[in-house]
Amino acid sequence: MERWKIIELLRNAERDIEEGEKLLATQRRAVEELERNGEATSEAADLLRTFEESYTRHLAERDRLRAALNLAPPTPDINQMSEYAAP
Repeated sequence: MERWKIIELLRNAERDIEEGEKLLATQRRAVEELERNGEATSEAADLLRTFEESYTRHLAERDRLRAALNLAPPTPDINQMSEYAAP
């Protein structure tokens, strides 16, 4: 895969992680509030577990992309390539 594509996917993964952190915090607060109020938490807790699993997958994807980025050849600078350079 080309380096620019890996960078694009990495940006998306990092955005997903940031959004996931917000979702996790919101859902944790919801579960805590339900517990404080003595209400049933099973559905909210199940949703929290789903968010945690998704978040874990996003972290793994980010780490995989970071590793791939270290292995990908550098993206050539089109201005430095002799066949594309202005005369």
